[in-house]
Amino acid sequence: MIRRTIFTGLGPNIDSDAVTQSLAMLCMPWKWRTLRRGPNSKALEQSLQRLYGVPYARTIDSGRSALLIALRALNISKGDDVLVQAYTCMVVVNAIRRAGASPIFVDIRDDLTIDPVDVVAKITPRTKALIIQHTFGAPAQTDPLIAIAKKHGIATIEDCAHSMDTDVTPPPGTQADIAMLSFGSDKPISSVRGGAIITSDPAIEKRIDSLMETLPDLSLLMVVRLLFQPPLFALGRATYDLLGFGKGVFLLMKTFHVAPRTITQREKQGEPDGFSPSRFPNALAVLALKQVNTLPQKNEHRKKIARIYAQTLHPSIRQPHRAVGSPLLRYIVLVEYPHKVAQRAKSKSIQLGDWYQTVIAPGDSNMRAAGYIAGTCPRAESFALRSINLPTDLHISHADAERIAVCMNSLV
Repeated sequence: MIRRTIFTGLGPNIDSDAVTQSLAMLCMPWKWRTLRRGPNSKALEQSLQRLYGVPYARTIDSGRSALLIALRALNISKGDDVLVQAYTCMVVVNAIRRAGASPIFVDIRDDLTIDPVDVVAKITPRTKALIIQHTFGAPAQTDPLIAIAKKHGIATIEDCAHSMDTDVTPPPGTQADIAMLSFGSDKPISSVRGGAIITSDPAIEKRIDSLMETLPDLSLLMVVRLLFQPPLFALGRATYDLLGFGKGVFLLMKTFHVAPRTITQREKQGEPDGFSPSRFPNALAVLALKQVNTLPQKNEHRKKIARIYAQTLHPSIRQPHRAVGSPLLRYIVLVEYPHKVAQRAKSKSIQLGDWYQTVIAPGDSNMRAAGYIAGTCPRAESFALRSINLPTDLHISHADAERIAVCMNSLV
């Protein structure tokens, strides 16, 4: 009997609705004129306003674009420093540099979120903003961080690319001056590509509107390529263990560039990826709207899977998020030799995740271009060397989670 492969990535949010909606839009070329412009982007913005209880939300083509616009709306520019945690992604660093500022890396706490003590230690007269990242869905210590920022006259941005926990009060994303969301393929909800900015500050709202007024549309070709991703990823996942058919699907997608890279080689080198911030396409808003409506169920599922890991994994496996009751995007564990553990798990048809195995991910990013100086964030460096992550998405059943935990227990 063939054992079904368990994935940590490869379209974790893709469900039958996403496939049906994508195919419906692709198969009606007479309606392609509405793929880029239409009413759904505005409807999504209104849905986010209700979800977060904020007066303002604007959608945009990606999370990285949302962060760039957020920085510019806070008047971050050349000569400014922006505090950001190590144990993050290169696209965050690139957004800071593209705004003209310099990233100043701050160490993390044991729960993988930014350390308020190190924040204070790294504030200088050049410091103009603090990015508060809710790593993998674990909420950062927002209250003390914002208090520190206010004391020093520093603007605050919540990076909610990994977090859409609206079951708590106040939800992550509603306490800082501004927050950004991501709807990328591996995020809490996914429209394949996309993002949003939320704020309650009228002055910031006006600056965002001004910055976004002249943004171009994504090309029609790009929107069509993105719409092919849900049905093709679903096909690849469903047939992955069927005589290698699914593997061939993914290979063809990569060969013919059907699915755009999550992060390009140019971005890994700290260079612009060739895309400017763009409007959020109407077609992708269709996908995001449906997922926003089912977010409570998705979040509850992630919590249940995380509880299974916490209860089943051997105590010798360090679990930074064990006590966190949040909908974790991925469940992080720390092991010796994570690459070997991942390879051995793969031999058992379990594909584990590799976020973040360097302080600035992905692992082949140019650390010099990022501006990271080795030794400045020792806890982040230590955790990155031992990080491996387990899936919590809707495709992971109770039995799958137990199978993963038992496998991990046998490998460490």
